[in-house]
Amino acid sequence: MQSKLRQTLHFSFRWQAISSVLVSLGSILLLVILSRYLGPNDFGTFAIANVVVGFGSHLFNMALSQSIFSQSNLTFQQLSTLYWLSIISAFLIYFSVFLLAPAIALYYETPALSILLKIAGLAIIFNSTGFQYLVLLQKNLRYKQLSIVELSSFGIYFITTISLALFGSTNWVLVIGLLVRSGSSTLALIYFGRIFQKFQFYFKPSSIRTLVTFSGFQSGRFAAAYIVQKMDTILIGKLFGNDILGIYDIFKQLLSKVKTVVNQVFGNVLLGLFANIREDNRLLKHTFLQYGKLVFSILSLIFGAIILLAHPIVFWIYGKDFVEYVPLFIRLAIFLLFWSFGIIPSHLLTATGLARKGMVWNLFLIPILLLIYIVGYPAGLLRLIEFLIVFELLSGATYFHFIVRKIIPITRSSYTKLFLHPIFIMSIAMIPAWIFSTYSNLTQIALRQACTLGIYTIIYYSLSYFFDRSSLRELFFLLGKKPN
Repeated sequence: MQSKLRQTLHFSFRWQAISSVLVSLGSILLLVILSRYLGPNDFGTFAIANVVVGFGSHLFNMALSQSIFSQSNLTFQQLSTLYWLSIISAFLIYFSVFLLAPAIALYYETPALSILLKIAGLAIIFNSTGFQYLVLLQKNLRYKQLSIVELSSFGIYFITTISLALFGSTNWVLVIGLLVRSGSSTLALIYFGRIFQKFQFYFKPSSIRTLVTFSGFQSGRFAAAYIVQKMDTILIGKLFGNDILGIYDIFKQLLSKVKTVVNQVFGNVLLGLFANIREDNRLLKHTFLQYGKLVFSILSLIFGAIILLAHPIVFWIYGKDFVEYVPLFIRLAIFLLFWSFGIIPSHLLTATGLARKGMVWNLFLIPILLLIYIVGYPAGLLRLIEFLIVFELLSGATYFHFIVRKIIPITRSSYTKLFLHPIFIMSIAMIPAWIFSTYSNLTQIALRQACTLGIYTIIYYSLSYFFDRSSLRELFFLLGKKPN
């Protein structure tokens, strides 16, 4: 890889790693505190509202702003038109959410959801105001500024949410926290992003006609992808009730932090990098394979440790009342591990501007997922998640044939090794660690857990060094260290 790009990646990685780790640790601490004040029904109700708000926040933002990645020389007039079109779209979407709120509440048989959606929906407007600045900062690899935005907005959100919980305003903790975080983040993004786009009142739709065509496919791709990603929340709340959805959601929130951190540290950095080198197929392929191996290896290492220590994690974070749901936690961890493997291929698709392929792919997945939920629902939630795990494995293999190999010249065996090597190493490393954890005579629980984690990590690291030293060398480079 070119020296300049490697150094830029190194710098970006450092900042993203710092902010992502700090925010994730803060989020876990916040989840620990809130789980003592809020019940599963509160989390379940907010999860449904969050799905609606998330869809509305990103439907046109992702479409219009991600089109920036597909163009190298956009004028300020085009950027301004895109910006105002995003804001107009946000107001229209919020108005739609406001009108549909009572019907959504009726569907889920939760009257409180109606007012919750009307208030939380304001985040759609807040997010649209700053989203394009976020994309411009990403494309120009300004991850120091993005990290400052993330840390400052999370700090304000953390203090606000904890204060509300401690003073008894539990009904509105999550909603007000959402609005505070989106609002503060937007202000910070505008401040740092103004060097790439000056705030001006210019709107000429004819100047972005070609971009709107791309955006149409991007909107379809995002809408289909979002339905695929959030179908569990949409249907579990209806099929199993808000209490079960609440337990499922707080488990998923914790486990998703792994994906979020890895995506922010590597995925978002690579998105900008892919966009800058998309014309060089050879370099694009090399970058995808090199950092794909590294990212998948890190994901497998972390999720393997979580699965090994599932019981103590659930006990210490959520309390003894949630221990009976450890089997759900473990299955959800396995599901999210395979789901997280889509991070790098998804960013490759976005950076190369092939939105139509992504839209068709996700539209293909929706009826299959619906069928899985219909078949799996009578068997219970645990069996349903097992079906979803199998689905993720099969869809990952199919994704290569229809999407990846048409973007970069890569063989099936090279693509398969990206997934199989870390999964194989994780499985082998877990066996002796599990044996020690189960049959050890150590009476101190914390010490036994620490030793279990140590055994697993050492074996995983040793096997990784034996099978694939290149990924470890790249990790040492990103950390600023020289490997032996």
